[in-house]
Amino acid sequence: MSITHQRNILRFGPFVTAFFAASVSAQEAPGPISLPDLVVSASRTAVEAKEVGSAVTVISRQDIERRQARYVSDLLRSVPSLSVNRSGSFGGQTQVRIRGAEGNHTLVVIDGVEANDPISDSEYDFSNLLADDIERIEVLRGPQSAIWGSDSIGGVINIVTRRGFEGFQAHGSAEGGSFGTYRLNAGVRGGTKRLRGSLSGTLLHSDGVNIAGSGSEKDGYENGTFNATGDLEVTDNFTISLNGRYNRTDAQHDRQDFAVPATPTQGLVVDADDESEFEQIFGRSQGRLVLLDGAWEQVLGVGYTRTNRENYSNDRLTSETTGAKTKIDYQSSFFFSTPSVANAEHTLTFYAEREHEEFRNRSIDVPSANQNRDATEHGFVGEYRVDLWDQLFLSGAVRHDDNERFEDATTWRATAAWMVPGTGTRLHGSYATGVTNPTFFDLFGFDPGSFAGNPDLEPEKSDGWDIGLEQALFDERLVVDVTYFEADLRDEIITTFPAPNFVATPVNQDGKSKRRGVELTMNARVTDDIDLGGTFTWLDAKDPDGQREVRRPEFLASLRANYRFLDGRANVNLSADYNGRMRDNEFVFATPEDRVWLDEFVLVNLAASYRLTDRVQLFGRIENLLDEDYQEVYSFNTPGIGAYAGVRLTFGGP
Repeated sequence: MSITHQRNILRFGPFVTAFFAASVSAQEAPGPISLPDLVVSASRTAVEAKEVGSAVTVISRQDIERRQARYVSDLLRSVPSLSVNRSGSFGGQTQVRIRGAEGNHTLVVIDGVEANDPISDSEYDFSNLLADDIERIEVLRGPQSAIWGSDSIGGVINIVTRRGFEGFQAHGSAEGGSFGTYRLNAGVRGGTKRLRGSLSGTLLHSDGVNIAGSGSEKDGYENGTFNATGDLEVTDNFTISLNGRYNRTDAQHDRQDFAVPATPTQGLVVDADDESEFEQIFGRSQGRLVLLDGAWEQVLGVGYTRTNRENYSNDRLTSETTGAKTKIDYQSSFFFSTPSVANAEHTLTFYAEREHEEFRNRSIDVPSANQNRDATEHGFVGEYRVDLWDQLFLSGAVRHDDNERFEDATTWRATAAWMVPGTGTRLHGSYATGVTNPTFFDLFGFDPGSFAGNPDLEPEKSDGWDIGLEQALFDERLVVDVTYFEADLRDEIITTFPAPNFVATPVNQDGKSKRRGVELTMNARVTDDIDLGGTFTWLDAKDPDGQREVRRPEFLASLRANYRFLDGRANVNLSADYNGRMRDNEFVFATPEDRVWLDEFVLVNLAASYRLTDRVQLFGRIENLLDEDYQEVYSFNTPGIGAYAGVRLTFGGP
């Protein structure tokens, strides 16, 4: 099969599911360590991993099952340059920052849908993203606006859920454990050669822990998530795909004391009967048409995201915000070869989108704050990729955004990768620019006594580059990659607390915020049954005043070890994630400093499973094995050691 034909079959998006299943099965067998065959987020079309110039990490379904991670954010702790910060216990707001960028600079895409919250800072809250039905996670680091548009200054996290296949499979699992936690999950997948689908659901409940420093009130959390996908091959060259996801959560939380004048607990988290109900629904439908024997591919799609957040205090509704985004997009790609000129394979892609956003804010006590806003934006992308002699891979992309609320923006990206013949060496690098637009909440949001938007905000702008070397050793049983990166951010949107009311207000910061660092990744197959992996990151992230950016540790590291035994029926997985010392904001007005140091910590998790029969599997894990006492956000307490056990039933299979 030619590379061009392979690309056409394994087009970016949900159509790569068959490949994912095959690649996971292949990884079960002993052999060399290598990158997955295809990466679907680094370009407008799927490309072979060796061609990708940007830094990318892939987490497979096998990794998720072995580690028994229940939250995607826990998996992301092992990815280079990703800092994860959860505000206290389960269900607390969870931010993910890539290479020192802000949380709202991380674009999250789930089954082709941009899932970032249209309401709050256009940021995705990872506290509500469960890992049960996820097939694959790709983390693309560095500015990606030329491909993905706004909100991707730091990078892109692309998530693909499990889809149907020819055949039938049903599964169900149940587990319980510490902190009054229980989880129920069930799903079915299957279909015919032409029609395939999947349906899954998870219910997770936890009594939680008290996130305040005093008192005994526990802050509980509930999460219900349902996911559905479908694929219909109408003809050999025309496919219709659908997917939808629904998530509803109920999180109890405490309140940070911002009282003026000062109180003994000012700046600290104190017990409160506060609660947030969050609901998100998103989906996508698209048609894919391939013509000219695979040389011309067209995709037309519609995506929709809607979020609703209700805030309660003492069982009384205090405010409600709703945001919605509708996107219509069209993509046309041409694949052609010039064998007489460098034996080259070419891909030329044009992409256009129309995005309409709506925002609604309701305050129960201050009706004057109620408002409705909307805006429409258009984006146009051109991308060219070329493969020379099957060893040198170049790409260039440019994007123009026609903005209704701001000046139009043009961003671009260039990448290169070179497989040095006969050495096992791959060089890779990229340079790109990016933008992130202020959200409706930044501009017009209002929460009486705590937040006031700023309609004069301008978009944030960034440019960054990286260069790296990947080396395969010992017949590819050991693969090491080291990457150096730099990035500058201008017009960064920060939160200020101006006198006399000290109400939080966003402003554009003068000057440049500078980031640089080194990422190191190692994967090894020690024996046919033992796998080792590790990462290390050094990050230097400074604001224009030269201060270290908050919640960006200078050092991050992770280690992973997996052991299969008893003919593969048993598995033990040990992981350790190190988060170095870092700065965070504090709001104690009586102190001369406005930032404090949070101590370093190590989270160790141990997971084990045993397959009693082909249909029944027992599993268990211990989280925070060392019972580490730590904070990821100032004054927010976190859970200690926890133990969980459960059973999984499976019927049928691929």
